Amino acid sequence: MAEADDGNETQEGESESLGSLFNRLIGDARALARAELDLYRSIVVRRLTGSRRVLLLAGSALVLMLASVTALLVGFVMALARLIGPFCAALVVGIGGVVVGLLLLWLAVRSFQRLGDMPDEEAL
Repeated sequence: MAEADDGNETQEGESESLGSLFNRLIGDARALARAELDLYRSIVVRRLTGSRRVLLLAGSALVLMLASVTALLVGFVMALARLIGPFCAALVVGIGGVVVGLLLLWLAVRSFQRLGDMPDEEAL
């Protein structure tokens, strides 16, 4: 019977060590997952911080270009006002701007529709 007791103690000792190994494995897997999340979080924060400068520069450029286009359109109205009068000049420049804007919008919609017609990357 002493031998049977030794066998039971060995099995209990092995099961405890297996249980503790599984607990350590689970703990290590959680620690690895947390470390991976922290790494990706730090990468995202670094990229967002770097992109803030890019967004500010792009926004400033867009505002400057819009102001320049406005000044150009006002200049067109003033130049045409001498020839056809201020109201007709404003009408011609306004309608011309709307037509050009609609043309650009139509081109954008067509280009967007073509993106849907492209084959998927998986099919390539």
